[in-house]
Amino acid sequence: MKYIIKSLLALGVVVISSILYLSYSIHSNYYQGVRAAESYKHAKTVTASLSKHYSINLKHPNHIAELNLEKTEENYIGKIVFDNQTGVVKIQLAGESLSEGALIFSPQIKNSNDLSYTCHALNVPPEHIPKNCAMSQNITSPSP
Repeated sequence: MKYIIKSLLALGVVVISSILYLSYSIHSNYYQGVRAAESYKHAKTVTASLSKHYSINLKHPNHIAELNLEKTEENYIGKIVFDNQTGVVKIQLAGESLSEGALIFSPQIKNSNDLSYTCHALNVPPEHIPKNCAMSQNITSPSP
């Protein structure tokens, strides 16, 4: 009888642990998708402002702060790195670790000094990559 009770208790612990792990995985996966979507939305605002600045001044600003962007809800958006030499913008997805991934926006100069940006996702699961963003394995990004 004691053996049956111990076995049932052990089985209960395994089942509860499995349920908690599964719940955490689903929760974490959902929020990674939200972080990718919010980071992409914010990046579009940043890159539009950078494009406008470039078309007026024919150079990148020294710092993103020069663009006077509105503050964002940064629960989902991590660190933003801007390379003022190349115009590349890297937005780290906020999360528990640095392995959450990043969205990297690379500028391209079109005719008449119009600047457009191409998005590449780095270490973002394919199901969370925004539609207009490509998955990339080997891309040079600005260092933090």
